[in-house]
Amino acid sequence: MSRKRVAARLLFRQSNSWQVRSKHTSCAGKLAQPNLPIFQAGNGNPLNLDNLVRRAIVPALTRCEVCGKPESEHAKAEHEFKLDTSVPSWHGWHAFRRGLATNLHALGVDDKEIQAILRHSNVGLTINVYIESVTESQVNAMDVLRATLEKEISNNLATNGQRLVN
Repeated sequence: MSRKRVAARLLFRQSNSWQVRSKHTSCAGKLAQPNLPIFQAGNGNPLNLDNLVRRAIVPALTRCEVCGKPESEHAKAEHEFKLDTSVPSWHGWHAFRRGLATNLHALGVDDKEIQAILRHSNVGLTINVYIESVTESQVNAMDVLRATLEKEISNNLATNGQRLVN
């Protein structure tokens, strides 16, 4: 079974929320059986996750900055479509899984639990590849670098590129 299908199944099966499961059962009806895929086409077969990206995820992420409508619904608008850059863009299933692992880690979820959610055989893979840890000292170091670069750029602009001697 492909990683995409495993990830899609896992997103639902790892949930301990009975409300989500009961809502899924009421919406899916007879298709909501434990032996069937969680994300499925209308015929009970697994949903093609590339189709999910093309039909649902990307359109939700490509909306107009002016009116907030998806690009597909924008033809009738009275203005030109301008992409809303405040909305993140889709970077694929691997990035989705990394983001999931990183956010779960930031929320305090145990690394072994994250390993189980991602269905990795080795917790080392989860920690070394999927969890992006950023310490406060790293954030502070980048803030110092940013402030230094901003100061250097503003000095450069003020002196027309001529270096000031200290």
